[in-house]
Amino acid sequence: MNEPWSPTSWRKKPIVQNVEYPDRKALKESLKRLSRLPPLVTSWEVESLKSQLAELDDEGRWVLLRETVANEEHWAVRADLVRMLTDQPREEVWEVLFDTYGAHPEAPAYRHTVQMVIGQRYVFDHEGFMDVLRRRPADQRIMGLEIIADVSHAEDLAALRDMAANDPDELVAEMAGKLVFQMLMR
Repeated sequence: MNEPWSPTSWRKKPIVQNVEYPDRKALKESLKRLSRLPPLVTSWEVESLKSQLAELDDEGRWVLLRETVANEEHWAVRADLVRMLTDQPREEVWEVLFDTYGAHPEAPAYRHTVQMVIGQRYVFDHEGFMDVLRRRPADQRIMGLEIIADVSHAEDLAALRDMAANDPDELVAEMAGKLVFQMLMR
């Protein structure tokens, strides 16, 4: 009788070809690293998910995507999902991007992906970006200003001047002021 698969079920199988691992510490570390990777996904699982997603309306797909990004434990899977947010025509996408960026300091590669997506979305939704940026914590306001430093729109000049003059956080105000100066010098 076949037992259900689990990450450790291989250990219950009979040893047919025994492999010796002289460095037990290296073996343990390798198994630990492998356990942190996202699970393998088969092509039929992908096709099944695509067909299930096709049955949902736009609102249902959005809710599923948003919740999965917020709750997925593997950074690589979250990163793929965040890339799907790039072209979502929803104001809430900004909130999801900033929230997940701040929630995962342990995954620099994931945070880099979120920064890239924020930069890509900014190009076609800079007004929405500026609206959300004002409501974020200081560290996220600084990160947001760093992301748009080279691509900021002239239309954002007034908002950036306001941040430079009125932001309660000194570093954010300074960063906004530098960005205003860069824009005026272009």
